Amino acid sequence: GGHAHAGTAGLGGQTLALYVAGATFVVLFLAMLATSLEQQRIQRELRASEERFRAAVQAVGVLWTNDAEGRMVGEQPGWASITGQTREEYQGYGWADAVHPDDAQASVDAWNETVRERRTFVFEHRVRARDGSWRHYAIRAVPVLDAGGAIREWVGVHTDITERKEAEAAIEAARAAAEAANTAKSQFLAN
Repeated sequence: GGHAHAGTAGLGGQTLALYVAGATFVVLFLAMLATSLEQQRIQRELRASEERFRAAVQAVGVLWTNDAEGRMVGEQPGWASITGQTREEYQGYGWADAVHPDDAQASVDAWNETVRERRTFVFEHRVRARDGSWRHYAIRAVPVLDAGGAIREWVGVHTDITERKEAEAAIEAARAAAEAANTAKSQFLAN
């Protein structure tokens, strides 16, 4: 009779072991499912954040990056799209070849001074567009610091302000014309 009792206890232990294994499997499965759902949620949020960033950049202008020393390095799709320059052409200070000859040296000098002084870069210059026309751009760039406070890279944006510049020129021309007409009228009335 002792064997039957031992066999029953063995069967109960097996049942308990199967129950624990099954419960463990269910808990692990649910944990993996939760982790997977959480990863999917994080990926969705990351994608949304990246799309939001791309939309903001498009709204503001063309994004570019330079190394800590202020040289353009790596792929710069925004810069290439407006200028038509290849990576080989814009690398280092090659970007300045797309800047209007009257603005290029001042742009490089102001940029180098900003990099040396580690401050925000704010500037305007004309850039030759892919179609050969000259467009006016407002530029703003900031240093990105690493945990130790050293500059890791520079991030900048070129914003096309051509329409604003043309409107300002038209207003100035109209003001000058009105002033000239007023002067001519005064002279006419004086005679």
